[in-house]
Amino acid sequence: MRRVLDVWESILVTLMTGMLAVFTIVVAYQVFSRYVEFVPRFFWTEEISRFSFIWMLFLGAAVAVRRKTHFVIDILPRALHERHGRHIDVFVFLVVLVVAISMVVGGYYFVQMGMKRISTAAGIHLAWIYLAIPVSGISMVVFAFERLLASYRGQQPRDVP
Repeated sequence: MRRVLDVWESILVTLMTGMLAVFTIVVAYQVFSRYVEFVPRFFWTEEISRFSFIWMLFLGAAVAVRRKTHFVIDILPRALHERHGRHIDVFVFLVVLVVAISMVVGGYYFVQMGMKRISTAAGIHLAWIYLAIPVSGISMVVFAFERLLASYRGQQPRDVP
């Protein structure tokens, strides 16, 4: 199962890399077209940059759950965390699991709504953009479940690269 999740994580990272490339190229073109008179300005570039950023954000959040690098607020003293770290990790990943499940359910409704809407400038069905939410949510559910089981067993499934 770990190999399958490693492959899924690498797919997500590859998609994020592709979205970063799209984002960088489109934003660079936007800036370039503002200062060079003969370069045409396209309205769809703003939407495409925003859409690629949304996908990067949601896919990155899922990968961060797997790598245990998602943002954490330390409110408990370190001594308590050292003694009860496993229980705290289980609690944290249960919370992540609940949030991820809500993303899957809410994202499904967003995708359904997006089937009826088309972006103004790019002409893309918004369902393709909203699909980032349930894809990220499903990935988070799987990754959080993997982390939850590992924390419950007192294991570390994977080190942060």
